This record gives sequence, C-alpha cells and structure tokens, in this order.
Amino acid sequence: MISEKIMKKRSNEIKNLGIQQAVMLAMCSGALLASGKGLAAVSDNTVTVTSDAERQDGYTTPTSSVASKAPVARLDEAQSVSTVTQQQLDDYQASSLSDAMRFVSGVSEANTLAGTEDGFVRRGFGSNSDGSVYRDGVRSSPGLNLDATTERVEVLKGSASLLYGIQNPGGIINVISKKPQYSWHSAVSGRYSSEGGGAGTLDVTGPLGNGVAFRLIAEKQRQDYWRNFGSDEHALLAPSLQWYGEKASLLISYSDYRYDIPYDRGTAFINGSPLSLPYKQRLDDKANHAWGRNQALNAHYDWQFNDSWSTRLTFGWNQRRYDNNEVRVTAIDPASGVVTRRADANRGFDHKTKYVSWDVLGNPELFGMTHALVFGTDYEMNQTYRAHQYQGRND
Repeated sequence: MISEKIMKKRSNEIKNLGIQQAVMLAMCSGALLASGKGLAAVSDNTVTVTSDAERQDGYTTPTSSVASKAPVARLDEAQSVSTVTQQQLDDYQASSLSDAMRFVSGVSEANTLAGTEDGFVRRGFGSNSDGSVYRDGVRSSPGLNLDATTERVEVLKGSASLLYGIQNPGGIINVISKKPQYSWHSAVSGRYSSEGGGAGTLDVTGPLGNGVAFRLIAEKQRQDYWRNFGSDEHALLAPSLQWYGEKASLLISYSDYRYDIPYDRGTAFINGSPLSLPYKQRLDDKANHAWGRNQALNAHYDWQFNDSWSTRLTFGWNQRRYDNNEVRVTAIDPASGVVTRRADANRGFDHKTKYVSWDVLGNPELFGMTHALVFGTDYEMNQTYRAHQYQGRND
C-alpha cells in the first residue's frame, strides 16, 4: 500500500532562514493632512480629508471586525477571534497562509492539493476548497491567498462563522488587504533565496485630493523551487482607490495575480514509513506544474446616518482560472527502484464567485446599556467549470 504525503517546504525554509537575505529600500515622504477623523471645511472652500491609519501594536491590533462586521476593541472581543498582524508576518517571513496559521491555535494544515491551494482544519472541520477563506469579507476563489497586498489575517473559530453564510462550524479565515493612506509613502523591496532567484516589490500610496487616496502594489517573483527541480513564479498588480466624504466613504480594490508554480505531491510511504530518499528528491516529473490567473474586484460603500447607525454595501467578484500537469506516482518497487507513474492533467478550470451584501450596523442605548446590532442580507453565487480532464495509463 502506497500513500502520498505532501512534504512541507517550510521546514527547509526555516533551515535556510539564516542564509536568505532581504534588501529593502524605503522612501517615505509627506505628513498627515491633519489629526483626527472626518472632514473639515477651510477658508479657501477646499475640503480636506483627515484620517489616521489603524495603529499596529506589534503582535496585536487594537480592533477586530471579523466576528461582528464592525470594529471591536480586542479586549472586548471573544477569545474565538485570533489576529496575525503584519509585524508577525514580516518577522517570520511568512510566504503562505499556512505560515500565518502557525500563530493560531485550533487551526492545522490539511491537504493543499500538491501545494496549489490553501487547506486547513479548523476545530476538527475543513479541507481545501471548502469556502472558508475570505478576502476582505468576500469568499475567495483563488487557491493561494497570502500575497504582497496582505496587511493582516483574522480568524473566527467556531459556529459564529455562520455570520458569513453557509459554513461548517470550524470557522473562517479572513485576509485583510492593505488600504490607501492619506499620507505619502513609497517602498521598494527585494529579496533573494539561497535556492536561486528572488522577487521585487513596489508599494506606493498617497492622497490625490478631494478626499481621494490611492495605493498601488506590484510584485514580480522568479524563484527556484526548494526541491531538486521546479520554479515558483508570479506577477502581481493591485491598484486601489478610497474616497471619504462628510458622511460616506467608498473603497474599490482590484488585483491581478498570475502564477506558475510546482505541482508537488511529495514523497511516497511504504508500510507506514517514507522512502529513504533525500528530502529534496522528487519522484514525479519536470512537467508537473500549475499555471493560471487570479483576479478579484471588491467595492465597499459606507454611509453614516448618525453617531449610532450606519449602513454598508459590499460587492465582490473574484475568479480563479488555471491548468495543471500531474505525473502521479502510483507504485514503487524498493528492490529494483522502479517507479510506476501515471500522467494526468486538467485544462480550463474556472471558478468564479459573485457576492453582494447590505448591512445595517448600530450602537443604540437601550435600558441603560449600549448594544451592538447588525442586520443584513447577502447574495452569493459560486460557479465551477472544468473544460477538460485527462487521465493516462500507469507506466
């Protein structure tokens, strides 16, 4: 009996952490337009937006919104909510959502489909492609969800995840994107790997006037795989715009992520033990890889009725299109070293998600106490299509 187990590259990354280097060039300029929040009319009839970026306290954040769709102080939040901050992601060089989940109790990695999808078991429930990963509150179709646009990751564990619709009771993972800021900031960074290759990233944000700010994040990577063949390549372009009015705000973001990554099923086990092979040695073929394109478009519109009540409209669309080749190991003769494999492939895989929601949020005072109320409705449509599936013979 032969079983397959996906070998995790993170163990090797930790081993190579001391020899991996990062080169950072940061250019920061400008200042906050003003202190405080909201709008102020000045004498020359111009409107100036004043807003503060959310304060990051190292490994904690002051608020979280994953459990109630409204910011709640961390000291008042339920213990079923966990947050992985940007500082943690940076300090531990997290390159995948699996790396980020190492900081969250009750969440463990599941089948990642040869390293091409995020898959997690949350409090005993879950798998890959189970719809439990969200991007800014919208269910995410892309297989891999952590990239240069990620600011932090919030995890809601338990049955409270039903707030996001049909879910298993294990919980959800919500990836929060970086947003435009009203002070100028630009950063160019680069990194290289001891395996060969590297990546470069550009992040620019600032005000455009009339209450509008923008952000542009771009990244290009071409890095050799940590095993004996393969390469990990991607290109990212993610613009976003944000507008603040007297009572309203609008945020629109788009991302285009193109990738070509190894399709690695790992090693083989015989009688419950892995083959005695170097951990870098692959048993499949150089043709094994997955390539595709992820796109996402999100829009959030908020209107403040008064100090106690507000409403929010959310629109989300994302799509994952990819193809893959898989030379699958089906049998091994330890005596002769002969490996039997089968060539499989998928072409034209297309997964789309469309999402619309309307929420009304309030903090009214009733019977001498302040209550946090959320009323809402949403509509979601998921479509999955695969044009061709090929299955070869054992050879």
